Amino acid sequence: MSIAPWQVHVCAVRADNPDVKACADEIYCGLQNHGIEVLYDDREVSAGIMFSDADLLGIPLRAIVSPRNMKEGCCEIVTSDKKISIKVPVNNVIAEIQALISDAAV
Repeated sequence: MSIAPWQVHVCAVRADNPDVKACADEIYCGLQNHGIEVLYDDREVSAGIMFSDADLLGIPLRAIVSPRNMKEGCCEIVTSDKKISIKVPVNNVIAEIQALISDAAV
């Protein structure tokens, strides 16, 4: 975590979807407001490319915002080593990421 270029990679899968874009924007701003280093990825590429790029960059946490997750009212948080993969209600995402960072789980 200490040598990663960013702590969290927010992946807005299908950022052309207004719900996905709004949620990803909110998570990005909230994380920044809490002093967390964030890379916001809203490119029009496949999820696989986003995830692969995050792995290449060495970003330890990924927050995935997608239409499927939005239907479930959640966001998926995954560590780069895939040991942690959880779905968290949208309103708890920032707190969960803060807890993972402070617990040094990543």
